[in-house]
Amino acid sequence: VAAQLIRMLRDRSSTAFKITLIEKHERPGRGVAYGSENPRHLLNVTAARMSLFPDDPEHFVRWAAKRGFPNPEALYLPRPFYGEYVEDTLLREANGWIGRDQVRIQRDEVTKWKRAQNGTLEVDLSSGAKLSANHLILAAGYGPPRAPFGVPASEKNNRYIPDPWSTSNKMSLAAIGGDDHVLIAGTGLTAVDIALDILSRSTRTRVTAISRRGLLP
Repeated sequence: VAAQLIRMLRDRSSTAFKITLIEKHERPGRGVAYGSENPRHLLNVTAARMSLFPDDPEHFVRWAAKRGFPNPEALYLPRPFYGEYVEDTLLREANGWIGRDQVRIQRDEVTKWKRAQNGTLEVDLSSGAKLSANHLILAAGYGPPRAPFGVPASEKNNRYIPDPWSTSNKMSLAAIGGDDHVLIAGTGLTAVDIALDILSRSTRTRVTAISRRGLLP
């Protein structure tokens, strides 16, 4: 959204604007979807349909071709690679605007917002800083998953991983042993990612995925 907004305002030769992108992670453009570091985690859409710009459908294809993927149109490329594309595109679009402080990428997290009496929006950040804006775009992605079943208290910090993407888990995928048996609740795309992670460490590990509908992704 930020990249498209910058491009739109630039094309209009507009300079009377200021964009602040609040991102709690170190690098923008990743989120859960593209924050993986495992190249075996692939996009579930071909490169020809993954351009950031609807009016330039080959934008991602050209970017990928310049970086070692000849004729990538029909390929399902690695998600970490796409995260690089999103970040690189954002920084390229913002180039020049950042130096003039019209575009700012700030590492922080929005905790609350409200509309002031004068109509502007007041935004509180986890650092204690406050921002005011005329418009606010919420692009928070997915929140943490909720447990689909009751988990015994004795197992919550032992063998149960509530959020496989979290870096603060006491129990992580790295703690799974080669001869362990792992149960995955669900058979969606996250289940595929986790199975790939586990089996890339050890092909001896048994993985069982349970689906309410008995379906594979």
